[in-house]
Amino acid sequence: MPFINDCAETAARQKVRSDEESETVRNRRYDYPSRNADVAIREYAPGGQVVIDGLVWTSAGVTLNWERPAHDAA
Repeated sequence: MPFINDCAETAARQKVRSDEESETVRNRRYDYPSRNADVAIREYAPGGQVVIDGLVWTSAGVTLNWERPAHDAA
């Protein structure tokens, strides 16, 4: 039989700590979003807005530079 010695204060403290850790992880995450092709075309069209991790991003278009970053010279 387990001995439970937690109280409401401990549970609340753990929840706050967990929420803070998940916020930190969200801020450190740099993965690219993934979408189905039909949704991606609509969302990433110039001027389209996408909500990712609670932040609103406005698209300026789609790049076709597969082997180098878009900001590199041709």
